[in-house]
Amino acid sequence: MKKLIIIFISVVLAASFLCSCKKSKDDDLSRVYKMIADMDTYSVNAEIIVKGNRTTENYNVKQHFKYPDRYRIEVLSPAERKGKVTAYDGQYLWIYEPWIKQMHVIEKYKETEESGMFPGYFAGNLFTSEQADYEYKKFANIDCIAIKVKVPGGNAYRKWQILYISRKDMIPLKMEILDSKGNIAVTVYYKNFVYNDKIDDNIFSRDSVGKA
Repeated sequence: MKKLIIIFISVVLAASFLCSCKKSKDDDLSRVYKMIADMDTYSVNAEIIVKGNRTTENYNVKQHFKYPDRYRIEVLSPAERKGKVTAYDGQYLWIYEPWIKQMHVIEKYKETEESGMFPGYFAGNLFTSEQADYEYKKFANIDCIAIKVKVPGGNAYRKWQILYISRKDMIPLKMEILDSKGNIAVTVYYKNFVYNDKIDDNIFSRDSVGKA
């Protein structure tokens, strides 16, 4: 009889634990969706590591984003790319390359590889994705909720995105982009994320990007 009571108590405790975990996860997901839905702008510094077949590229950028799709990315390092600016004003994509003092303009462009590495575009992917997976993970000893979605129009080299969001602060900390085999092709570390930052629309304009 005592053994049956112990087993019964164990089952009840396990069920309570599972319900508690599910509730906690549901609460976190609600907070994530609210954070994303209420995000009109942000600015962030990012370290981007791109793994190729033979080499690995590492560069640092500053990004500004304004809902729904305006953004500006300025390369801070390495030296040979420093000063390159890519900006989208809602109609035109402006790309300035300072080392050759050339300006490129694209109308009705498809999303660039650079823009797909940032939370603003991930948010759009999350809301339109038919499949999104969630799990708790640790990053730099920080409790995170990791959200995995398919890359729209992705290929074998860029198939999935996983965004790590701090459970405490609800800010993005890291993104991983996986290939079709589940290998990490790109890792992005976010620093100094400013949620709903005050951003002047002029930074997305052609005149602010550079002079050819």
